[in-house]
Amino acid sequence: CYAEGAFRAAAASEDMLFVAYYFPGCPGDCGRIYKYSLPDLQLVGTLSSNYEVTDADDENIDDDDREWDLHFCNAEDMVVLDQRLYVCDRGGECGYPSVVAFDLDLAHLFTFGTDELAIPMGIAVHAGHIYVVDEGTCCVAVFDPNGAFQHYVRCNGDRFDDPVCIAFAHGRIL
Repeated sequence: CYAEGAFRAAAASEDMLFVAYYFPGCPGDCGRIYKYSLPDLQLVGTLSSNYEVTDADDENIDDDDREWDLHFCNAEDMVVLDQRLYVCDRGGECGYPSVVAFDLDLAHLFTFGTDELAIPMGIAVHAGHIYVVDEGTCCVAVFDPNGAFQHYVRCNGDRFDDPVCIAFAHGRIL
């Protein structure tokens, strides 16, 4: 697909920068994560949102029978915690709302949050937990680093009003 990409998110580890782009209208290749070395900003890796696991050159395979390995679709936000990159995925043309964990070499580790998240918009870490703001449920879902759901956070007992991002300051959710 040759559509122009839209910048979505960035996250950094001690020696790497990860940048996510979304390419609307390109099912099968709608998202990409680029990995750059720091401090020189040399491109050292690229991960497409999904890739074909059948033989792409096999003319005997009907398009409807092709198989794809789907890791993420629309990376809305990202964060690094303990040598893992967590991608907040809105889902869409080629995926489902979730959080996807990769190692820092961009190898897929696991996916979580598919039962708890409707429209995940932002992700942050605090005190060893992963916090995902979900516009669909108007709550913040809290997970442990292995993806186990812990609980929802609400605003004084009520749902948040159209939440789209999350941050922490002085131990408080902003």
